[in-house]
Amino acid sequence: MNFARTVSLLVLPSVCAWGATTYDFVEQFSTNQNPSGVWSYGSRDSVTGAFTLYPTNWQGDWGFFAYTNADLTGPRVWLMGMAAIGSGQSQGAPVLVVGCRPDGSFPDAWYPAEQPTLRFTAPQPGTYGVHFTAGSEWGDAEFVLRLNDQGILDQLAPVGQTITNSVTVDLITGGVLNLTVVNQGGLAGARGLLSGTVTLTTSNPPPAITFYPSGGLFTNSLTVLLMNNLSSGVVNYTTNGPNPTVSSERYSAPIVITAAAEIRAAVFDNGAMISQVCTASYARVYAIDDEFPASWREQYFGAGYLTDPRVSREADPDADGSTNWEEYLAATHPLDNTSGFKAAVEAVPQIRFAIEPWRTYRIIRRDRFGSEPTVVATVNATNTVSTFVDTSVTLGTGFYVLELLPP
Repeated sequence: MNFARTVSLLVLPSVCAWGATTYDFVEQFSTNQNPSGVWSYGSRDSVTGAFTLYPTNWQGDWGFFAYTNADLTGPRVWLMGMAAIGSGQSQGAPVLVVGCRPDGSFPDAWYPAEQPTLRFTAPQPGTYGVHFTAGSEWGDAEFVLRLNDQGILDQLAPVGQTITNSVTVDLITGGVLNLTVVNQGGLAGARGLLSGTVTLTTSNPPPAITFYPSGGLFTNSLTVLLMNNLSSGVVNYTTNGPNPTVSSERYSAPIVITAAAEIRAAVFDNGAMISQVCTASYARVYAIDDEFPASWREQYFGAGYLTDPRVSREADPDADGSTNWEEYLAATHPLDNTSGFKAAVEAVPQIRFAIEPWRTYRIIRRDRFGSEPTVVATVNATNTVSTFVDTSVTLGTGFYVLELLPP
């Protein structure tokens, strides 16, 4: 195909159990039937999401074609729409080729929302493994994998690079996987190569609801998709532990979580639960590569510190005004607000701090983070607020810690 932009997609075999069935969309590509077995070749409307089969195969390529000419002079020829799907070769190996015209090229007015899509329709219920490799020879191509039109994978293949992805999905009979190519090459277009397989690894019916991802750890935030594998009903869910009821939140869009959550979901129809309750647990990781020794966090927060929200760098779990990072640098206890805390410095070298009357405090100064501490004064408190002028300071900065002495 001599298209300004072409993308080829391959799904490679996945490791599967004995008796698994593999569907290769390169070997099984058909030039005379659409759909052909489990495979369909068509276009996804980028606005409505509707899938339309390509009606015509011309010279081995499926697409929207018109017998016309651009300037209305000379002989009439077949011209494609904005994209087409065909077969090709890459370094001697067969590939499936998805071609897209550059943005703005003739005749984009025919199909302005056209996105070429390879569709797989599950012939039986079960768990399917998908593994695909894709690349782009020029321009950039975006590959989007959708399960029943919910996006589960979206990856860009920049020009000259190859991407490889594996995913496992649960499908009911008639469930569909759509692999769509989106032109990110703009007016330049793009050309890429693709090959692979979809493998039925387990023929047992999937659970009533599938979670993507199925659970585990995440950082910052996570988007969770819920898939209703039954032929009817709606999904209700909770995120805080209890089983869902008919009045629980109805699933209508992906769920975004920013903290630990246990999502429980079930399918309801006509006010009654028609499935078992399905559960997935997610925990946020707060301790990332932020210069803290793991031993320090484990010492104060225990072996499960990784998912403890108190351990983040900027947290102040003992509410003494010092973050964990400042507590670590000052060698103070992050869970004990009497072990030492920052004084509010109003004017150097005068500091002002809140104290407990009739107690004795020791004032310790570090000239900079990580330097050796210096005891600059011992104060017998007679009020709730005290001030101290540190006449021994020699540098323009100072980090002060109050230490409460035993009675």
